[in-house]
Parts: sequence; C-alpha cells; structure tokens
Amino acid sequence: MTNGSTELTPPEVTADDVLRVPDDHFTTDTVAIVTGGGSGIGQATSVALAINGLTVAAVDIDAEGLEETVDVATALDAEGRVVPVEGDLADDDAVEAAVDDAADLGTIRYTANIDGMQHIASLADFPMETYDFMHDLMLRSPFLLSKLVIPHIEATDDGVGAIGNI
Repeated sequence: MTNGSTELTPPEVTADDVLRVPDDHFTTDTVAIVTGGGSGIGQATSVALAINGLTVAAVDIDAEGLEETVDVATALDAEGRVVPVEGDLADDDAVEAAVDDAADLGTIRYTANIDGMQHIASLADFPMETYDFMHDLMLRSPFLLSKLVIPHIEATDDGVGAIGNI
C-alpha cells in the first residue's frame, strides 16, 4: 500500500526475482504462447519466460498492455524476447491467427492459457451475454488454443512441450 491508501501497488520486479530454469529447450528459437500477456499474471509469465531465453508470443486484446510487457522484458535485459500478438481470444479466427503468428517466430513448444476476466453479479442479474463471453474466453479459447498447439509440439524432433491452463 502507498501512503495509507487502500490502493495496492505491485512491487518493483528485477531480473534477479525471476526463477531461471536450466533447460536446453529454452532458446530464442523456442516459442511460448502466453494469453493475457498484457497485464497481471500473463504479463509476469511472459516476462519470466523471456528472461529464461524463450521467444514469447504474448497474446492480448490490450495493445498498450502488450507494449508495456515488451518494455518490462527489455528493461530487465531478457535473454529472449516478447512479441506482442494483438487478438480477441473470444474469437476462434483470432485464436488461429495467434497460433499462426507464433509459428512464424520459431518452434512452438509451450502455451500458458492465462487470459480471463471477472464479472460480479447475482445470478438473477447476471447478463447472459457476459456469461457467454466469459465462457468463450476462459473455456473455449484455451481448449481451441491447446488443440491448435498440440500438432506443433508433436512435430518437434522430440515431442517435448507443455500446455498450462491457469
């Protein structure tokens, strides 16, 4: 908290705060797709993977947030890089385009499905269009993204990769 206010301020992150994982697959030729890469956990994951040497296709609808993620990774002298991929993950065509864009960056081995949103309302007042959007964003999109990424992982020389759903 700052100056007695109730507003929370995230701590300043340094490259030393990031766990470094020794892995032969963690190179700039290896791509990790991270959804929700423009803020919060998605941004932190994108930066941490870039610091570990990966090329990160950070996907988000928020172009400004994606640029901030790139700036944070650059400021922390990441060994890898964050490439912003703007797209609405509630749209199947945008999900397919994000995977295509990521494949142009290198070998896709990793995906972190992090994107999400929250809407608070009583059941009686909960708008169905919001429910449908949340379903598309947080259930359908990760399923489709995983389905599209698996063939890329299977096509690698050793079939090694991982998909995480948060």
